[in-house]
Amino acid sequence: MRRKKHGKNDARYWQSAAYNQELALIYEDWLMGLALSRFRWEGLPDTCDARYLEWTLMTNGVATIARRGDTWYSLQAIQQGAPNKYDLPRSWRAMGQCGRPNFGCDWGNGVVLYDNLMRTPLLWKLSIFARRLALCDRTFDINLLQQHKPVALAVDENGVEELDGINIFKQLYGGEPAILGTKRLKTLAESVTVLNLNVPFIGEELQTAQGNIWTQVYTLLGIDSLTQKSERMIEDEVTSLQSPAELNRYNPLKARREAADKLNERFGLNVHVYWASEWESSNYNYTHTLERMADDDLLGGNESDTAQLG
Repeated sequence: MRRKKHGKNDARYWQSAAYNQELALIYEDWLMGLALSRFRWEGLPDTCDARYLEWTLMTNGVATIARRGDTWYSLQAIQQGAPNKYDLPRSWRAMGQCGRPNFGCDWGNGVVLYDNLMRTPLLWKLSIFARRLALCDRTFDINLLQQHKPVALAVDENGVEELDGINIFKQLYGGEPAILGTKRLKTLAESVTVLNLNVPFIGEELQTAQGNIWTQVYTLLGIDSLTQKSERMIEDEVTSLQSPAELNRYNPLKARREAADKLNERFGLNVHVYWASEWESSNYNYTHTLERMADDDLLGGNESDTAQLG
């Protein structure tokens, strides 16, 4: 009799791998949804799509809001040529999904905006956290399964005792209050052995570990978790920018506001981007003023947009 091969040629390996991948994709989809809902754009031209703009920033790290003729678009940005001395593109192509529309841009008909000040995509970071969250779930499943105490029953090879044993287990796991059988039942009962794997249950530790990962995710996305909320003083909630989540919120928010400012100053638009909570929205003018004051004080004044983009 040929022995079954195990490993990557075993169908069970691929079933488990597929389940692990599906679970990670579920978490990735979850985290992407959180990321896409963090910002609220106001004043964008009607022909722009804020959701696609945020999707592009999350996946590519860069996007463009540009005009072709009288129509404004929020699209992917494909850099062309060498950047300027500040590592900003001199020209780029605006491209929609499936390659349409596709037209050339420069700072005379649009702006480039970035997901964060590092100008890197967020998606790969979310993918890492998604796999870690999925690993906690799979470890919990396996650990829970190892708590089962399977029953082993030794039977003769004649098939009769095997059939009796199957019937016994059907009644046992079917919730029957009494098990009926022939006189062979006593012999079978004496051969029953309970297999105890002696694996400790670590469900609580795994839940704690997963909770810590969620806190890291919330901090990365600039979202206050319940733990962070409980540690903050109520009277400081309006003006405090000191929690880790709020500090991480400032990074992508500033990157978007810089692009909104360029749109407004160069093209006479009235575009604003807010953090999607009422707290940040009601204090937009306050925090924006602080940003400008900090830039002026720390940098000694900025070069004009024209000088930076040239």
